[in-house]
Amino acid sequence: MRNFTSKLIGEGGVRVFSALFIFLLARTLGAAAFGFYSTAFAFASLFLIVVDLGLNSIVTREIARHAPERTAILRSANTIKFSAALLAIVCVHFLSGGYPFARTHRLLVDTVAIMVVTYSLIDYMGAALAGKEEMGWEACLRTLCRMIVATCGILVLYRTRSLIHVTLSMSIASVFSLGLGMVILRARFGGFPLGWDSVMARRLFSSSLPLLGSVVFWILYDNQDILLLNHYHVAAKDIGLYVSATKIIDVLKVAPVLLAGAFFPALSRYAHEHESFLNNTRALLAYAILLLFVIAGSAFLAAPFLETLLYGPQFSEATPLLRILLVAFAAVFLNHLCLQLLIAKDCERQLLLGTVIACVSKLLFNIWLIPRYGTHGACYSLVASAFIYLAFQARILTQAVPGLLLDPLTLLNPWSLIREDSKGIIKRFREGGGAP
Repeated sequence: MRNFTSKLIGEGGVRVFSALFIFLLARTLGAAAFGFYSTAFAFASLFLIVVDLGLNSIVTREIARHAPERTAILRSANTIKFSAALLAIVCVHFLSGGYPFARTHRLLVDTVAIMVVTYSLIDYMGAALAGKEEMGWEACLRTLCRMIVATCGILVLYRTRSLIHVTLSMSIASVFSLGLGMVILRARFGGFPLGWDSVMARRLFSSSLPLLGSVVFWILYDNQDILLLNHYHVAAKDIGLYVSATKIIDVLKVAPVLLAGAFFPALSRYAHEHESFLNNTRALLAYAILLLFVIAGSAFLAAPFLETLLYGPQFSEATPLLRILLVAFAAVFLNHLCLQLLIAKDCERQLLLGTVIACVSKLLFNIWLIPRYGTHGACYSLVASAFIYLAFQARILTQAVPGLLLDPLTLLNPWSLIREDSKGIIKRFREGGGAP
């Protein structure tokens, strides 16, 4: 519960400040300018492939499992991640000429790229703190850094009403926030080591390479729809409407991130203790089913109100898009939980094929549906590909965790597992053992 609360504060803080900036940007500059910003963000995000490297979850897992080696793990991971970040920014600048939108809006793309890469590095630092189970400091780090960047962007937005000035100021603020993050990490780990340990680097890379393959296709999966909408000459206003719906879904994604983040360190420790891992997994899925019904059902009913309240009356046209995307959200929710469970069980090597299938299927659906149905086609593609990926992951998970679905009636009755979990917590407190 302590981990969950800290994750709630951290993820909630990040989503609140990010969403606040997005909502105000769209309200102030309109759907067309919002479409330009979203396209630049999608293009820059493609280069997160260079930065991510699949290391974040691996660093969390390795720090959680091997406390005496934390400094060595952090030294190699810091060097790898920061070197990759510099390379990504250089790549964005010099490869922008290959994409017409980026070539025309080069300054916009470059400034957004600095911001995107910095966000990725801050998430990595949070992953290191999570491995040490310092969820409170992780929450402080991520929320504070995002607050600095978003606040700077909002102030400049209202002062200048210029998209370029906004992204330029946010890129500068993101570099400052990165320095603050390094100070926090140094305080919690006793230093911010940089250096090269070939043995440790090989160990991290050997574990992360399967995830890197997944990350490559996952980043392509997440950003291809906006870039293809632009490629097929869908109006910037319509792209802005589509992105407004996807951003609401992004805010809702905090729920599976919170659940998985709270359970992940314990799942990593109990990965080789079948009964303990099985019980934790069933409890996690039970909470997930209950939370999913509440969130998706409420958002579906409130869709027109949400679009108008958050973005303004001109975005009411996005209501049908949001309702279609809520169907995809159900699969995305469960996909994130399955992914973290499989990483905890050291099954990351089996995930690449599923990510390739999801990415390629979405690309084919997009090529087929976007020219015919525009932004609605992009929504249909996301729904179909998300459920294809869920089917793939569910199959691997049932093989990796034997007995998980042996009692389907228990899994379909979340209240029974939640009640049993609560009884266990109360019993441990009475015995003086604390929360699990």
